[in-house]
This record gives sequence, structure tokens and C-alpha cells, in this order.
Amino acid sequence: MTIKTKFGKNFVIFSVAIAIIIGMFGFSTKIYAKEFLNTEIINPVYNENGELIQFTVILKNASPELLEQLYKEVESRNINLMTTEMNKNGVVPLSVTGAGIIKFVQGACVVLAVLSGYGCTDVAHYIGLKLVDGWYMYNGKKYSGEWKVERGYIPGCEPRHSEGCFRTTYTKIG
Repeated sequence: MTIKTKFGKNFVIFSVAIAIIIGMFGFSTKIYAKEFLNTEIINPVYNENGELIQFTVILKNASPELLEQLYKEVESRNINLMTTEMNKNGVVPLSVTGAGIIKFVQGACVVLAVLSGYGCTDVAHYIGLKLVDGWYMYNGKKYSGEWKVERGYIPGCEPRHSEGCFRTTYTKIG
């Protein structure tokens, strides 16, 4: 059976070409989006089961107040390459608004230490949890896990008060 159109054979070829281009664009957009998400995470560490157990991200969208607190600590400790000890992620751990623990218990999230600028949604986003009917889920099951959160400064980074000079490391501890 043949379908005839008033536009002819060239229209069909043109339509197929447009569909292929749109398909390729859509495919490349998906690849770009995946690569962009992966580039947020620095130094990911996985266990033998392929589960993400530690990662570092650049501090983003920090409030001016938080940046000021972090900057003051960097200045008061005179943090530079010659006067400080770095952790394995290449940052100097900070004590001011710099650490805490977030625990997921059967899909619910509890902040066990007072944190400034950290939240359950940050950890959930990076480890791939979905919020379903008020519960954090992973692969269709309510997620349980405990994460230590630490903020640090890259020694010698300038300007010292910029978001790009600070990293946040998330480590699964339970």
C-alpha cells in the first residue's frame, strides 16, 4: 500500500532528515545533562557494591553570611599551603559551620548536628534519592544511611571569600 501526498518524495526525505536531527539533538542533550550532573561531584568513592560512599562538591549558592564566616576562619587561621594540614581531598577542614551529621532512618531524614547551609535535600540529591510521598526512597525502598558532612577550604585559593574556594565532603558512616 502506498500513501500519496501532494508534497511528494522530497517532503518525505526532508521530514525524515528533520526527525533524525531532532532525535540526535535530544540524545546529545541527555548526554550533556548527565555529564553536567557528574561534573558537580569531585573525587567520588564507591564501595564494592557500586554504592556511592564519599564525594566532594563545590560550595554553591552560599549565603553572604556563611561565606563571611568561612572567610573569617580562613583568615584567622592564616590558612595557606605552608601553614596547614590538608585532608585527602586537598582541602583544609573548617570548624565554623563546617561539620555535621545527617541521618536517613527508614526514609525520614534527621539532622543530628546543627549545620549551617546543609540539609537533607543536598545529600539526597547527590546520592540519588527520590522524595516520594514524604519519604526518601532509593530503588523503590525507604532509604537508611548516615552521612558525615564536612566543609573545607582549598589552600591558596583566591579570592578567599568566593564560593569556588570551598568544598563540601559527604562521607557515608553508617
